[in-house]
Amino acid sequence: MYAPYKMKEFDRDLIQMIVDKLCPSNVHVKRTSKSFKGKTNHVEKWYKTEYNLYDISPEKIKAWEECGLNEELKMPTPNELIPTEFDIKAKPEDELSDVPEMLLDNNLFRVWFKQDKKFCLPKACINIEFSSPITSIHPRHCALGDIYLHLLKDSLTEFTYDAELAGISYRTDLHFHGIHLKIKGYNSKQIVLLRKIVERMVTLELTEDRFNVVKERIKRDLKNFEAAQPHSHAMFYMSYLLSEHAWEKSEILDALTDISLEKLRQFLPDFLGQMYIECLIAGNVTKEEAMGIVNMVENMMKDNAKTKPLLPIQRIRSREIQLPDGACYVFQRKHAVQSNSSIEIYFQTEMQCTRSNVLLELFAQMISDKCFDQLRTQEQLGYVVFSGIRRANSVQGLRFIIQSEKDPKILDERIEAFLKTTKEMIENFSEKEFENHVNALIMKKLEEPKKLVDECRKYWQEIMSKQYNFRRPTIEADELRKIKKGDILRFYESLLSSSAPHRHKISVYILGNGLPTERKLAEKEEEKEDAPTFITDLLQFKSSLPLFPVSKYDTGLHLELKAKAKL
Repeated sequence: MYAPYKMKEFDRDLIQMIVDKLCPSNVHVKRTSKSFKGKTNHVEKWYKTEYNLYDISPEKIKAWEECGLNEELKMPTPNELIPTEFDIKAKPEDELSDVPEMLLDNNLFRVWFKQDKKFCLPKACINIEFSSPITSIHPRHCALGDIYLHLLKDSLTEFTYDAELAGISYRTDLHFHGIHLKIKGYNSKQIVLLRKIVERMVTLELTEDRFNVVKERIKRDLKNFEAAQPHSHAMFYMSYLLSEHAWEKSEILDALTDISLEKLRQFLPDFLGQMYIECLIAGNVTKEEAMGIVNMVENMMKDNAKTKPLLPIQRIRSREIQLPDGACYVFQRKHAVQSNSSIEIYFQTEMQCTRSNVLLELFAQMISDKCFDQLRTQEQLGYVVFSGIRRANSVQGLRFIIQSEKDPKILDERIEAFLKTTKEMIENFSEKEFENHVNALIMKKLEEPKKLVDECRKYWQEIMSKQYNFRRPTIEADELRKIKKGDILRFYESLLSSSAPHRHKISVYILGNGLPTERKLAEKEEEKEDAPTFITDLLQFKSSLPLFPVSKYDTGLHLELKAKAKL
């Protein structure tokens, strides 16, 4: 039961006294509007706020008292989402898998399941990805998918309050590959909420007025990106450059202009009619209940949207651009609003695998504090200073982000100067200091999730990355114990040093509106012999470079689970 406080006794007279005061003759109405400017007759003492103060006329009070009852004001219907079962379904002695297991793998569904016996709470998590390539094949489809999701959320508002009261929450998000749906909280009535959401997905009623409101809201959000912080622009354009398929905000905004309600109606059968659905069901749920959830979703999709599976080739995810050895690219964009500039430098290393992961993470951990101290505290380059790991589409690397009043070219030089000092810093580590770094990273990896939602989030990340390495913490901790200082130095010399044979560098400069234009700045830099390659033709840049392959599973776990699923 939930309440802000507990009533110790029932006082009828007190309640009646309060109800009696809820009447028109005892009301104070406050109205705020710009339309009142110049029509006020009072000024507030402290903040000099102008206002009017007057009595409500007896005629108005009488009209309110005699207005009758409003049929819309009524007691709410019973909340069918309130949990009624709190039994813990797993027992400590039960032999349950300590990682998700695959219950189903066919051309429409892949289902992962993990019954909880660790947290022993009457709660569960349901994560579902409804994947369809149609949501990203064109900027227009991105905009249509966004409108659909906003309208879906809008129509689900009526369930939000009941769900929150019942200790259940849900979230829907649009991603490049489709829609993600997440439900968490008490497991008792989650299937009731899921049924309502999926039913609304496939039977959504579209109206002109709500369509126009949502379209205008999305248009405003896309335009507002122009004024976003420079470091947000740098991160966006880095992803835009390196992704096989991506669209600029301006391209989606242009496509949004011509979208009508009729085009949305034409889009939905294509989107809902062909999908691949992958889900994780974990917590206080049995296998039978999990399959019941999946069957319910499948039946509703097939019956209402005639959903069919994607072709296998349609399930291939977007891949990452592979930078050549010795690459040094710079991409520039002028910020139309902000005077501050920003830079993101990304050193692309390798595809994710156990050894590459731990070498990169250990190096990033070793330089993190020193980077912040040197570039922010000592050199005071900017308020936003960050170093860390960037991972996307199973490819990874080291990145630096700074937002500053200074020219991005200066920031680039200072980051390079700092990176040169890291070799000597690591060389000077004593064995004990190096061991402390290794042990700290091992402890971080092996730290147990404190909540069921944290555990589910970790597993869902593995599923969405298509790596399925559910035992990653222990596997990578074992690999970390084998790492020596010489391994880190060789990693640096091979991939990060300015003379590294396999260095792959790309920088995004976001120029504050007070700096020279992109073209002039590029020409100045091109006069130097060691100048980077400026990306001026995005089509030529992307079409001239190879792509990394599709992610390969880091362990044999997926094949092992798939084999079990067929038994």
